[in-house]
Amino acid sequence: MVFNATKTDHKYLYEAEHYLSNGVYEKALELFTKLYHMASYYEYNGGFQQGRYVYRLAQCHDALGNTEKAIAYYNQFYSLYENADSTYQEWVRNSVERLNVLGGVPEKELTTQESL
Repeated sequence: MVFNATKTDHKYLYEAEHYLSNGVYEKALELFTKLYHMASYYEYNGGFQQGRYVYRLAQCHDALGNTEKAIAYYNQFYSLYENADSTYQEWVRNSVERLNVLGGVPEKELTTQESL
């Protein structure tokens, strides 16, 4: 089943992005969580929106000091998009940078290091 975005979904997205860019992280987190769960259920847009929401959830948790959740979402985004086209590479680089700062090495690199 493919999800067709409704006006409500676009409104949530617009509001979530607005809250995030204005530093209202708790409200942004609430809306991105709703959008993420809707995208997960409906397999929205072949995964693009879901990946966007994973990245935004990581940023919200990061800004709120929820380090473990931020690391989990950055790792999830990294594992899904590490080989994505150039459109997403800035977010991939940012995820890796934040993981390094937060003390969470990307899971793929951690697995490689452990096998050495």
